[in-house]
Amino acid sequence: MSRSPDTVAKFQAEPDASMPEPLAIPDIRVLQHLPYLSPFIKDDLRVQGAAPSLPERVIPSPTSKNSVSHESFDLKDYSLPPGTVVGTQAWSIHPRPHHPDRWLSPIEDQFAQMQAHIMPFRMGSWIWGNGARDDDDTRQEL
Repeated sequence: MSRSPDTVAKFQAEPDASMPEPLAIPDIRVLQHLPYLSPFIKDDLRVQGAAPSLPERVIPSPTSKNSVSHESFDLKDYSLPPGTVVGTQAWSIHPRPHHPDRWLSPIEDQFAQMQAHIMPFRMGSWIWGNGARDDDDTRQEL
């Protein structure tokens, strides 16, 4: 955020205008009506993620449904042999810079794709809780 003073100013202007008592804990209904807060949270979690660790997976011994053995798992231009430990985290998936405005008025198909691929609380068996955390939880914590 320190590299984007305009974003910081835009983000800070909303709570300053909506919450006259800066030391009072705001009601969630106030936070729900701050139009820039939700995109800011989404993009922050998109870039940073809530889980800084790297959940590991091991590439299994290769056999397919038709019992044909494969020597490696191919991922784009890489060939990964069985037993290779792999993992990912939010920044690898979403390396673009922090830019909350991308969530404000994206093209409908683009928005659906963005929503489907954001993984701030991990994916699969590594997901935190039931994965149903929402922006309201994060708003209250902030």
